[in-house]
Amino acid sequence: MHCPAKPNHYNTNQRERLIMAKSITPEEQLSENWLSSVKSRNVPALIDLLEPDVELRPPFETNATIGREDVLKTFYTFDEVVEDFSYHRVISGNGTAVLEFKCKINGIPLQGMDIFTINADQKIESIEVVARPLEAIQALNKAIRG
Repeated sequence: MHCPAKPNHYNTNQRERLIMAKSITPEEQLSENWLSSVKSRNVPALIDLLEPDVELRPPFETNATIGREDVLKTFYTFDEVVEDFSYHRVISGNGTAVLEFKCKINGIPLQGMDIFTINADQKIESIEVVARPLEAIQALNKAIRG
């Protein structure tokens, strides 16, 4: 008995193009731009990713730091006081990107996440940083605040 073949809605070339064409979400693109700009220390590119009145909420502050220049100064200070910083994972979608990182502060392992809220213009409008353990957050606060 012969079974008819299933209809082929796409020819082979069309299917290959669909498989090869990976669609990337705006959140994924913004995350990739952030990661490459951080890696290359491209400050103008980082500024371009941030809304002028972006809010940063670090784990040791109750008040937000507002404004892209002040936010980048905080990230610069963070970069100066930590060791072995690296991003490990990105989760994104629905106007949010979460970038998981690891580093050390005074030899104490610190693990955390930068949570980006992304607006319709594909700019970061807020960054919330969550981190653990408490000992590392306290050491980070002391290093940044002096």
